[in-house]
Amino acid sequence: MMVGVTSSLFQWHHQQRIYDDISHRMLNDYKVEVEHVFSNIEMKLEVMIHLLESKYGPTNNAIHLNELLLFYLDLIPMASAIYISDKEKMLGNAPIINRNKIYAHASRPWFIDPTENHQQIKYTNLYVDKFSQERIATLSKVIFNEPSHYAVIGIDIVPARLNVLFDKMQETIPTNVYVVDNAGAVVWGSKNALFDLSQTQLGEDGAYFDHQQHKKIYYSRLNHLNWTIIMAVDGDVLTSSLFKESLILFVVVGITLSLLCFFWWSLCEELKLFYFHVIRKLNDNNQSIDKFVDTTINDSHKAADLMASRVLLDELTGALNRRAFDKDLASALSDEGGTLLALIDIDNFKRINDTFGHQCGDDVLRAFAAMAKSYFDHIQVRSYRYGGEEFAILFRGISAARAHALLDNFRHSFASRAWREGMPSITFSAGLKSWDGETLPEFISAVDQLLYHAKQSGKNNINGSAITPSTQS
Repeated sequence: MMVGVTSSLFQWHHQQRIYDDISHRMLNDYKVEVEHVFSNIEMKLEVMIHLLESKYGPTNNAIHLNELLLFYLDLIPMASAIYISDKEKMLGNAPIINRNKIYAHASRPWFIDPTENHQQIKYTNLYVDKFSQERIATLSKVIFNEPSHYAVIGIDIVPARLNVLFDKMQETIPTNVYVVDNAGAVVWGSKNALFDLSQTQLGEDGAYFDHQQHKKIYYSRLNHLNWTIIMAVDGDVLTSSLFKESLILFVVVGITLSLLCFFWWSLCEELKLFYFHVIRKLNDNNQSIDKFVDTTINDSHKAADLMASRVLLDELTGALNRRAFDKDLASALSDEGGTLLALIDIDNFKRINDTFGHQCGDDVLRAFAAMAKSYFDHIQVRSYRYGGEEFAILFRGISAARAHALLDNFRHSFASRAWREGMPSITFSAGLKSWDGETLPEFISAVDQLLYHAKQSGKNNINGSAITPSTQS
């Protein structure tokens, strides 16, 4: 009996560690997805600022600024508005709304005072938008920082749109997920949730048991902004699962001890027979045993390789994911052979989701990934899901003209594909560039700007800086 009780207690603590490990991994998956979304938004903000400061100015016609802001608003699904403002008035905004009559812009939480840090992106806490009445947060950065003029660009983010991201993630155990800001306001999740933030502020990652709510709370601080992602597991669910796992062991140990006493002699005889057969097989068929050992080792290696490959695959499309892209691009830039990168964005994808539903949008992403893999993936060319509706194609050791021809042929093939649900022809735009020795972030940013110009010039085309005019589409 003591053996059973001791084993059950050991199993209880062991199973609790397993559940904690599973929960922390689930929380980290949520964190990675959220941070990827905001990394993508920050990258588009930097590209937009660079473009505005190089080709536009604070004295440009507001219509031109508004057109550019509307274009980028369409590329950021979580954004509800983009605007540029000085201390007194709005210089440009999308959607176009007269915000100047409502408030002094310098008093808004997103406005960056000239005395603050101009280099960093500023994130606000959650607040209610006066126009849409939605709960939003804003990220902003200084633009047009000149002696004669000073302005700030802001992007309003609707955290409620994280539903689309979280709903697609599979839960191993029943949980409730929340995102809270540094003031304790719930950014995403139930507004009635209460958490002891003083405990979450003790470190970047951790867990504690909330006795008031009777829930196990797991938390992790996001890197891009001062928010905390929280996962709450009901205490009854956790206790029930641990009890079942421990009870099973207790019953098994008790039955085993009883059977050992009753079948002791039978067990000894079976062991003798077992050892007899093993020894005979070792003596009579050594080659077969060696082959068996080799097969077992090979199977183990194959299983390990399969597990490692799954870490590099996108769950929705089956394509290589951003982690695989970062790894392969870094490897490609260290080689002596030429490297070209194409960034692809499916045209009007937000309109497809709004018109035909997110399921059809997912089908389009899966179809694109499958066609790209069939068309491109071999030793010199590989395709990846870069994020959202964006994909990347990495060309290694082939000429720029050849890469452009391959990409353009694929563009025509994808545009001619027939779709169900009455969807019209779907196209994509791409930016293509060869690596010229710049840093990795500069290289990706340059290709992203080429993609932007491709979409701005009418979509369904390829903009390649490394391609001669005779080979351009």
